[in-house]
Amino acid sequence: MIDFKTNQQTMKDIPDVDDKVVKNIVFMALKGVHEAGKREVNGTDFDEKTKEATIDSKSKTLKRAGELLGRISSVTRSEPWVWELYAYYYECLKKPHHVVIETLMKLHRLLLNKWSNGEDEKLVENVCKVSVKVIRLHLEVFNGEGEEGEKNEAKTKAAMLWRGLMKKVEKAFEFRGGEEGYPDCVKEVAELGKVLNA
Repeated sequence: MIDFKTNQQTMKDIPDVDDKVVKNIVFMALKGVHEAGKREVNGTDFDEKTKEATIDSKSKTLKRAGELLGRISSVTRSEPWVWELYAYYYECLKKPHHVVIETLMKLHRLLLNKWSNGEDEKLVENVCKVSVKVIRLHLEVFNGEGEEGEKNEAKTKAAMLWRGLMKKVEKAFEFRGGEEGYPDCVKEVAELGKVLNA
C-alpha cells in the first residue's frame, strides 16, 4: 500500500512530458558523447586531459538521459514514442540485440493495440517499420555466432512475428485489391517472408 501511494505521488509530481523535449535531450546527450570521442570539435584540437574530462562529463549527461527515459517509461508506458526512443538509445549504446528487441516489442504491441482494420496508413507504416527492424535483428542473431538453440529460437520468433503481421495485413487488404493494394512498407514485410522461409 505504501509503494502504491508513493507511486501515485511520483506520478502527480511529474508534469506532462513533451516528447520533443525528451527526444532533444537524449539526442543531444548521444551526440555529446560521440563528439567527445573526437580529437577535434569545431576546429578546436583537444589535448588528452581535456578530452578525458569532456568524455567523462558527456558520459554522465548520457547516463542522466537514460535515467530520465527510465522514469518516463515507468509512468507513461502507453506512449509509443517512449519505447521508440528507448530502443534508439539502446542501439546507440550498442546494447545486446535482445535488449533492443524487447524494447521494440513493447512499441510493437502498443501500435498493434491501435490497429483496427488497417485503414490508418501511418499506423500500418509504423507497425511494418518496427516489425521489419525486429525481424532483421532476430535474423542477425540467427546468422551470428551464438549457440544453436539461441539461433533457432531467434528465427522462430522472427517467423511468428512475420506470420502474425501478415495475417492482419491480409485481412485488412482483402477488399482493397489484396497484394496489389499493399503499400511499400507492407511489401517490404512480405519480402522478408522469402528469407524466413528459405
